[in-house]
Amino acid sequence: MQRGKVGDALGRRTRGHPRQPSAPRPSVPVLEALLVLLFGLLADQLTWERRELVFIGVLCFTMGMQNAVITKISFAQIRTTHVTGMVTDIGIELGKLAYRHRRHDLDPVVADVRKLGVLSLLVGLFFVGGVLGTLGYLEFGFAVVVPLALCLLAAASALLLADLKGRGAPSR
Repeated sequence: MQRGKVGDALGRRTRGHPRQPSAPRPSVPVLEALLVLLFGLLADQLTWERRELVFIGVLCFTMGMQNAVITKISFAQIRTTHVTGMVTDIGIELGKLAYRHRRHDLDPVVADVRKLGVLSLLVGLFFVGGVLGTLGYLEFGFAVVVPLALCLLAAASALLLADLKGRGAPSR
């Protein structure tokens, strides 16, 4: 099993089946934030000559987790494993926007403008994140992920605390 697939499988296991209408468990983003934080703090300290294998494993795991979360919250409508798939879906929606039937007795082809916007935003953010991540790594090394991991940890911890409080409330 490929490393990215392990993270994806674990993400699905902790969140349930992607088509179930339930929210992801808040403890999983906390785990992901802690892993990224540890990676950012400790990666430069690793001196093993094959350390890139550790980096690849951690990064594939977190990408698999991220893909599982997006798949879950979008009810399997969006997958972020491959940007090429999102670009293809953008092309399909743009084609639907431009398409006009030659015959008027057929149902119109309707583009999903909301999906087009979400996919375009995601691809744009991937691009900006890639550029900023590269520049940040060149300047700060692996520590560039620490502030982002702390932001994710803060947001995920707030969701986790709210979830724990909600479970402790008496049912009505």
